[in-house]
Amino acid sequence: MGTTSPRVRSPWLAAVEEHGWQSTHTVIEVVLPDRAFILQSMTMEINRYGFVNLLVLHPVYWVRRDAAGKLSELSKTQLEGTTQESVLHIEINRQSDTALIEKLKQSLQLVLRDVCSATKDWPDCIAQMETVTSELIEQKKPSLQESIEFLQWLKNGHFVFLGYREYRIVEKADQFGFCVVEKTGLGILQDGIAKVPGANFFPISTDTYKLLNTDNPLMITKATSKATVHRPVFMDYIGIKQYDVAGAVIGEKRFLGLYASSAYTCELDDIPLVRSKIILPLSKVEGELHGFKNFDRMKAISHQE
Repeated sequence: MGTTSPRVRSPWLAAVEEHGWQSTHTVIEVVLPDRAFILQSMTMEINRYGFVNLLVLHPVYWVRRDAAGKLSELSKTQLEGTTQESVLHIEINRQSDTALIEKLKQSLQLVLRDVCSATKDWPDCIAQMETVTSELIEQKKPSLQESIEFLQWLKNGHFVFLGYREYRIVEKADQFGFCVVEKTGLGILQDGIAKVPGANFFPISTDTYKLLNTDNPLMITKATSKATVHRPVFMDYIGIKQYDVAGAVIGEKRFLGLYASSAYTCELDDIPLVRSKIILPLSKVEGELHGFKNFDRMKAISHQE
């Protein structure tokens, strides 16, 4: 079967007898079950090294393999008993540093691991989003309506779910922090991927703790790490606070991902939470909307809301 372990080699460094062919480029090859984000994630990691993609080939075939994983049939069209596999052949400017080639190989292997984990657990992340949305609906508070509609908007094709995990808030040595709830991780936040050995307490700054202890059930911000899947930008962080019976914040259900391209083309009044920050202030500004005076008035109104 396909593998997430890429092959990186420089055929010109060895005899034709070893590789069967020669090239003046360094060649990256991988075969794996077809899924979203493979090509974008691979090329963005290569670009991160500053290498030049000279040739990129990415055919998708229908294949049949035996029990040992050996290829027995290859087709451009679907046949009974076949599955789709991606075949990537990428040529970059030649690299003679074998240590660098090995480092690139390991980096690409981690990227493909994240791609496979994120795409495999995508349905489960969606299910978790539906669960937390239902939990807010069950509270039957009118003040939560915009938050509920925002989560529904994310789920309806406006968010690329890359990971999910739950956290508890604990206090250690007069310092509040997040502790991971074991076996709750999905996608890139799976326990075996995101867990740092020996680290299960992540301190919370005073300002963040103040933000947590508000009536707003959502924490919407940027993560401190860049995505290895889809786009090389800082990930978007959506946290849903968890409360005890007394109303104190005791934890968080956290989603990491990226806003989908469709999110950036939506009308402002179609985006829950955003519309209350933009559309309503605009409607309250009288006269011309240009100029710093009205801009200051808009900011004042948005803070009041």
